[in-house]
Amino acid sequence: MTRQEANIVWASVVLSALLCGLPGCGGASGHSGKELFEKACARCHGEAGTGGIATTETGGVASRELSDAAWQKTVTDEEMRQIIRDGRRTMPAFGHALSVDKIDAIVKHVRTLAGPASAPAPTAEGVPAPGVVPPAPPNARSTGYGR
Repeated sequence: MTRQEANIVWASVVLSALLCGLPGCGGASGHSGKELFEKACARCHGEAGTGGIATTETGGVASRELSDAAWQKTVTDEEMRQIIRDGRRTMPAFGHALSVDKIDAIVKHVRTLAGPASAPAPTAEGVPAPGVVPPAPPNARSTGYGR
């Protein structure tokens, strides 16, 4: 077993012990996805899911940014559940420490980390935000400027 593999096993055991110390371990949820994420995931992925944290447990490999909306569009909820349950690369498996309900709660929380759609929002008066070009009104004639 390599040092990196030993570190991953060690991290998995430590996290399992911490998680199973929670009331209701393996049973019904009892904790919000955010609380579970903070206990099981934030150490490597950051509380906001911004990732980039390299730990000794991951062999110095930086963790994935879970708050990246582009990445979130490429992964299904079932794929996230499987990764949490079985682990992947340097991420330890949590299937032995987290119930299906808790894994589902974490997946739902991860989905909130990408934030709202990135489209610019109008201001309170309905005037477009700075830097946003409003659409031309219907039947408007072009002045030819800006072509």
